[in-house]
Amino acid sequence: MNQLEKQLRVVKDLWIHRHPRFIDDFEAALGEVANIGDPGCIGKLLELFEDDPSLDPPLFLIIHLVESFPDNVYLSELVKSGALLLRQSPHWAGILFLRVINSPTAKEELIRASANWNDSVAESVASILEVIEQDNPELGPKVRAVRERL
Repeated sequence: MNQLEKQLRVVKDLWIHRHPRFIDDFEAALGEVANIGDPGCIGKLLELFEDDPSLDPPLFLIIHLVESFPDNVYLSELVKSGALLLRQSPHWAGILFLRVINSPTAKEELIRASANWNDSVAESVASILEVIEQDNPELGPKVRAVRERL
């Protein structure tokens, strides 16, 4: 087991057994993952997302970590995780992709990379964008502008 796998095991154990100092310990464990600097962590961390408002603080810690990778690296992993996110956590899937749409560089990378997506990835991203539009009608024009370019 390599260093990243060991540290991800620590993160997952903390996630499963949320004790009173969970947030502090979780943040420290994510810091260790960040120090490793391996983008292989992105997909594994996205697997933790679930739609539970009590988990917003640790989920934002994960977002900040995965968004620290270069856009092309992060987005490659995000779109691969799209179908899982949509099933497991539609709320957070929408937030993650909305953050991409709101970042000019990430949005352009998403559009550029879409030329290489398989049908499954393209369908999951389209579904997530539809969820964003349904949940936030005021964002419709912004989301549609991106969807038209994918």
